[in-house]
Amino acid sequence: MSNSKTPFDIVCELFAAEGRTHSFAVSNMLAATSKRAPKPRYWTGNPGHECNVCHQNWGKTFVDGATSMGPWANMCTECHRRYGRGLGEGKGQRYEKQPDGRWLKTGG
Repeated sequence: MSNSKTPFDIVCELFAAEGRTHSFAVSNMLAATSKRAPKPRYWTGNPGHECNVCHQNWGKTFVDGATSMGPWANMCTECHRRYGRGLGEGKGQRYEKQPDGRWLKTGG
């Protein structure tokens, strides 16, 4: 049987030495692990290459978002600024083209 301690055991011992409880150690470890960076999200499929509103090439950034006219569209940043409803749930998501050709969600 091994006597090796897990990182959790070590943290609990340190907190105990300071007079803190096991639940304090658990709550602090949970808080630390909940602050991890979210997993990157990528557009699945091919979004095309031109704005659904002005039909110009959007380059390296586009927004999949709701418009002030009602329907959603894949828009260049200029059309999103003019006609979009913002970024976030129910509004829109911004994507930027990565060197590997995939579209990374960078906003919304």
